[in-house]
Amino acid sequence: LILSPFMRTIEKRHIKPALTAELYTTIKTELLKNDTTTHKEIIEEYIIPTIVPLTMAMAAKRLPVKILPQGIIQNYTSDRQTKRATTPANQWDRAEVAQQLQQDGEKELLRLNQYIETLNATDDEPAQPIKTITQRNPSTNKHFRV
Repeated sequence: LILSPFMRTIEKRHIKPALTAELYTTIKTELLKNDTTTHKEIIEEYIIPTIVPLTMAMAAKRLPVKILPQGIIQNYTSDRQTKRATTPANQWDRAEVAQQLQQDGEKELLRLNQYIETLNATDDEPAQPIKTITQRNPSTNKHFRV
């Protein structure tokens, strides 16, 4: 339950813009009715793999160390190895985990966008796959330019 607000944010920021308004509404309705047979492939193969890492990346940045009941911890080896041989992860380790999760989520989001493009392509104009992130990078982006 603690991750629900993050999931909703990811859904609004990334999933909803990637889908057409009609498809988004249809999928949300199916999920509420607990009948996802029509769009099972897109949900399981594209949407869920996008939401999960992006949600965890956001949570790793914003929540205290205890994202999971055990928190983000790192194991260490000592001369006396016990079940409790862990220490809380430091800020840099958490940032590294969050960055990796963000990258994984962005890769999945790219796959989702490419899948939606193929669905929206007409016979006259086949979808052109996005080959690099630079093709998606808006010119107004201050933090990343090519």
